[in-house]
Amino acid sequence: MTIESMLSLGVNALTLLFLIWKLGGRKEQREIYPQPLEIKAAADYATKTELNLLRLEMSQQIDGLRKEWRDDIGKMMESAEARAGKLHSRIDAVLTAVSRLEGRAEG
Repeated sequence: MTIESMLSLGVNALTLLFLIWKLGGRKEQREIYPQPLEIKAAADYATKTELNLLRLEMSQQIDGLRKEWRDDIGKMMESAEARAGKLHSRIDAVLTAVSRLEGRAEG
């Protein structure tokens, strides 16, 4: 029996044990906090006009966040392009130096 087949057998055995433990094992405890759970009626209900104003405000905030997000992505892209340009410059310098060394070694 080769080492690869022994390792494969071991991995399969561990996987099987893990599946048995996970599927047939303990059930997760789920509990809602705080206990006892209290449900209270709202003191004041919102009117349709208040909800529409709230929706409009939230929509404006979301639009502002989207604009900031687009601006941030643009800045990140510019920064990435600048880093890539610097990296290519350094790679070109190394390639030039290597080609000079090759010329000296051959010549």
